[in-house]
Amino acid sequence: MGGDGFVSSLYLDKVLDEYILFSPKTLHLIRLDAESYELLDSIRKRGVEEGVSEFLKKYPEISPQDVNRVIEGLKALSAVPPYLSVDSKSSEVVPTSVALYLTSACNFKCVYCYEQQHGILPFMIRDENDADDIIEFLLSRGSSKLSVGFFGGEPLLNFHMLRYIAETLSRRAASLGKTVNFSITTNGYLITPSVVDFFKRFRFNVVLSMDGPREIQNHNRPTKTGDPTFDVVMKNLRLLLTSGVPVTVRATILPEQIDRYFEIFRFFVENGVRSVHIEPASIGSDSFREIVSPLKEQLKLIAEYELEHIEETEMFRYSHFRKYFTILASRRALVYPCGAGRKLFGVSSDGKLYPCQRFVGMDEFVVGDVRLGVNVDSEVIQKILRNPPREPCNHCWAYPLCRGGCYYINYMYSGDIHKPDPYYCEFIRELIRLSMWLYVKVKRNHPVIFEKMLKSLDYYSPPHGVSKASADESKIKKEVGEVWSSRS
Repeated sequence: MGGDGFVSSLYLDKVLDEYILFSPKTLHLIRLDAESYELLDSIRKRGVEEGVSEFLKKYPEISPQDVNRVIEGLKALSAVPPYLSVDSKSSEVVPTSVALYLTSACNFKCVYCYEQQHGILPFMIRDENDADDIIEFLLSRGSSKLSVGFFGGEPLLNFHMLRYIAETLSRRAASLGKTVNFSITTNGYLITPSVVDFFKRFRFNVVLSMDGPREIQNHNRPTKTGDPTFDVVMKNLRLLLTSGVPVTVRATILPEQIDRYFEIFRFFVENGVRSVHIEPASIGSDSFREIVSPLKEQLKLIAEYELEHIEETEMFRYSHFRKYFTILASRRALVYPCGAGRKLFGVSSDGKLYPCQRFVGMDEFVVGDVRLGVNVDSEVIQKILRNPPREPCNHCWAYPLCRGGCYYINYMYSGDIHKPDPYYCEFIRELIRLSMWLYVKVKRNHPVIFEKMLKSLDYYSPPHGVSKASADESKIKKEVGEVWSSRS
């Protein structure tokens, strides 16, 4: 598309009923009115001289001076240097988090079972000596803040070892002046009041795998003997919620259930869940392309619902919207899509290290073990650290907000951790567009709530791997904001 560079470097779009301007270089997000959008669109298509001329013919009541102010402001915005360079700390390999597979055993037989699809052999951490090696691996690293996530199978089937690791690691970390955050991903079937007390004692964050209302849950996630699970899991979800344990519900849905995506989200929030994550089971497969269009329509319904209820919730419940709102609010672009292979490592029962929990059991992704540490020179780690520029990401306006996407999903689609599925990219871009729409809507129509949302976000001290904006950009943002405030 033709046009002058200062406009072509910016992302211009109409999202639902709002016009937005976004700078991929600086992460400035600005709401436009219809005339401002039309001016920029005209310049983008025709160049400055012809574009402005055509615009003024249509809107003779707008003075050339006002148009020039807009153009000069946007030139200043587009001239701000990029701040996406990798700093020394973000490219270090310093394990601070482990995703630990306690067992491959499970009491469910889900229709999309991850372990069955990947042929993961049976395993369980039984020996406290093996657990001690994992604990030592974490504690011997320099960070003062550590985290452990427990996975399976169903990790509560190995509750004895879970408790041993939590108790031992907490005690030893405290003696060294370190803190540990614990999380667990569980199907929820084995949760009891005593388990909840344990979660509260060690301040666990719980990710509860549950797929939705009764018929969906019972179809997708029966027990190994084929029995329904909805009633038990729903009872235990309510127990967690009433006990004050932080809970995120993670739902996985089949392609034929995609038209119920919004219904599933609403089911959980209307039952008191404040954090909901929903993923199609087909992500990373060729069949994902078939559901992208209906999925995008479902996302719009969620966005509209979130806005409708923002006064009562004061934060988005849909995890993807909360994630991108945080990035937009902080204006700190990603250097890496996640901490995998740098800060986060998956650990198998035999102590092998992988870039994250999703690669556990895949021999080609072994990057060390807990006794010898991470092999920083391994091909996998070096490929993650380089995070090379690639097509089509180089020309995508959303790249600073996703940085190429999930390594595992990319690998399952293309065999390359850096080559994403274009249909998954389309899904991510729609998530970001709707997050932008929510951002400008809440900021304009609910300013008090917007300020509360900002204060609730821990983005003032971003983790390594997130780039900071330069000090000069706050001045540019103010100038551009003032330019547009006269018309928006």
